[in-house]
Amino acid sequence: MAPGRQSDIVFVPAGTIHAIGAGVVLAEIQQRSDATFRLFDYGRQRELHEDSAVAVSDAGPVRVQGAPRRLTAARTVLVADPHFVLERIDLAAHSIWALDADREPGSW
Repeated sequence: MAPGRQSDIVFVPAGTIHAIGAGVVLAEIQQRSDATFRLFDYGRQRELHEDSAVAVSDAGPVRVQGAPRRLTAARTVLVADPHFVLERIDLAAHSIWALDADREPGSW
């Protein structure tokens, strides 16, 4: 994959072996979980989990990511998956918004 550019959206499905490079800011959307399996940790002294990581990885063909899709003048779908949808919402300057959503049970 080519190096990313500012504002790029890259969807990495669960089970995909991946690395995050220096200088990358990302949003990780996932269910709360205590499961992280590391194959390599770039000089950190944390435990590695090679066997577990390979056992749960998805080595199937890469799914082609769809292009962002404009829904309205303010809303754009960036990623659509059977489990979630990620949208960008362009807010007008000085507008006031509130998020009205139920919290996940047991969340902070």
